[in-house]
Amino acid sequence: MGDSIAKGTGDEKGKGIGGNLMDLLKTQTPKDIKVDNLGVDRYKINDLKAQLKSGKQDQIISNTDFLIISIGGSDLQEIQSLKDTQKEKAFQTKQDSYVAEVKDIITKIRTLNKKTQIIMVGSYNPVSVVNTSDNISYLDTWS
Repeated sequence: MGDSIAKGTGDEKGKGIGGNLMDLLKTQTPKDIKVDNLGVDRYKINDLKAQLKSGKQDQIISNTDFLIISIGGSDLQEIQSLKDTQKEKAFQTKQDSYVAEVKDIITKIRTLNKKTQIIMVGSYNPVSVVNTSDNISYLDTWS
């Protein structure tokens, strides 16, 4: 669940993280493996939190063994588009709220499923937009 990376946008096969993991796991176990891809292009942390709050995914989350979350890349891109003089303060504010939002999301998931393994995927630079040392530093700190 999460952003375009989770969804599979840009993945040559369009499988996303879950689909690729499913292929790998099928070579490791005879058990049936099911993947529900809840990734959405351009999702930000507040979108994911709203998705969870809606309750529409509660049953899927309640029954999952693994939950992979990729979120934050779109939030970070928003900061990188600002003027240099605005970036530092915006970055710190956004990062602080991001950490709080992740805690809220994990708390919500844990109320639905105490046993699921939660895997958080860090952000990376999927495009060449991040080409300055400052932007690379923000990316490294964010992840």
